[in-house]
Amino acid sequence: MSAEKKDRMGGCGGEDDNDEELGLLTYSHRSYEAITLTTQSAGSTITQDGDALLHFVPEAQQSLQSQQQVGVIRFALSGVRKNAVPGVVIQALALVVVLGYYYAPPITAGFNQIAGLKSQMGFFYAAISTMLFGGFLPWLVVTLQDCRSSLANGQPLPKWTTVLGDGAFLCLLFIERGVEVDAFYKLQAYVFGSGADLTTIAWKVLVDEFVYSPFWATPFYIVAFGLKDCGYNPRVLVSTWDWTAARFKYVSSLLSTWLIWLPVCTLVYALPGALQVPLFNLVLCFYTLLLVFINKNNNNTQQHEQQPQQQHDEQHEQQPCRA
Repeated sequence: MSAEKKDRMGGCGGEDDNDEELGLLTYSHRSYEAITLTTQSAGSTITQDGDALLHFVPEAQQSLQSQQQVGVIRFALSGVRKNAVPGVVIQALALVVVLGYYYAPPITAGFNQIAGLKSQMGFFYAAISTMLFGGFLPWLVVTLQDCRSSLANGQPLPKWTTVLGDGAFLCLLFIERGVEVDAFYKLQAYVFGSGADLTTIAWKVLVDEFVYSPFWATPFYIVAFGLKDCGYNPRVLVSTWDWTAARFKYVSSLLSTWLIWLPVCTLVYALPGALQVPLFNLVLCFYTLLLVFINKNNNNTQQHEQQPQQQHDEQHEQQPCRA
C-alpha cells in the first residue's frame, strides 16, 4: 500500500499490533481498511477510497454513502467481538470486587485501607496509580513480549528510542487520565450526591456514558493516539487527518464502551467515592493485560495456520516451469 494512500486512510499510524494491544478502554487507534467501491456509470469507472469523494451521478453517490455506513458498522461490530471475552471477564471481576466489599468483611477491611490512602493522597494517588496500572505495566508487558518474539524469530529488537518514547507517552497520558477521572468522579458526587442508591448511580452512569464519553473521552483518546502515531508532531497530525478514519474509530470505540464498560461503570459508582478510582485502575490493568495475551495468542494461531501455505508456495516456486 502506498504512503499516500495510508495518509488518506487515517494519518500516520498504519497497522500496529502494539497500538492495538494498548488500545486502552477499547479506544481503537489503528488505521481502518479503505472502503473501495467501483461503480459503473455512463461508461466510466468511479472509485471511492476512504472519504475522497468524487463527483458523479446521485445514484452512485448514494450507493457509496450507504456502503460507507455499512463499513462503519462492520468495523465497530468487529471491535466489539474482538473485545467481548475480555469485556465479560472484567465485568465479572468488577462484580466480584463490589460484592466482596459489601459482603466479605476481610475484603471490606482491605479496601477501607486503600480508601484511607486514597483520601490522604487525593489527586496524587489517582495520577500515580492510574499511570502504573494503565500505562507502565501494560507497556512493560508488551515491550517484554516484543523483545522475546524478536529474539525467538531472529529479528532485530525494537528501537530503544521508540520503546522508551512510547512508554513515556503512555505514562504521561495516564497521569493526566487519572487526575481527570478522579476530578470527574468528584464532580459527579457533588452534583448527584455520594449515595449508592439506584437513582444516584443511574444519573452518574448516564452522564458518564452518554455525555463524558462521547463528547470528550473518546475524541481525546483518538487525537492523543493519532498524535503518537504521527511521531508526536501536531503539524503532521493536522495535515494527514482523515475524518472518515476518525469516524470509524469513534463509532467502534463508543460502541465498545457502551456494550463492555457500561456495566463496569455502574459497578464503579456503586462503591464509595474513595474506592472508585482504585476499582477503575484494577479493572483497567486487568483488561489491558488480558487483551495483550489474547492478541498474542491470536497472532500465534494465524502464524501457525499460515506456515503450511507458505511452505506449499515455496515448494511450488521451486518446481520447474512447464509450458
